[in-house]
Amino acid sequence: MKGIGEFADDPSLSQLEIDILVAWVEGGAPEGSAADLPMQLPAFKTESPALPRYSKTLTVADHATLPHATTLVALRPKDLPENGSLEAWATRPDGSVERLIWLTDFQKAWAHSFKLLNPLTLPAGSRIRVAAKSGSLTLYCR
Repeated sequence: MKGIGEFADDPSLSQLEIDILVAWVEGGAPEGSAADLPMQLPAFKTESPALPRYSKTLTVADHATLPHATTLVALRPKDLPENGSLEAWATRPDGSVERLIWLTDFQKAWAHSFKLLNPLTLPAGSRIRVAAKSGSLTLYCR
């Protein structure tokens, strides 16, 4: 879902691409010519984005309070069951809220690190909250 975290290498469709697909479906989804199909690409394995060497980790199952200022660089769901859901957010000491990630209908293929497009610095005393029936979230920090 757009608006819940900004991640590097985001494969989401742009609004223009979504509009084109909707117009095609509403137009009856006509099949194109086989001659226009792209060449078959070899299968490849998706890899998690590389994380900085100096990253420290913090795994949060329910909630945690940051003892010092921390810069968050990536997130990784841990032990989240197939079709499970997880939502996480940070509440700064001033009460402002930063939504971190929201995964619904989780698939095991999504069990990789989600590198933030822009690292997020949170002050000491910020509370991290994870809402999931089971599973946790690993935070990669510097």
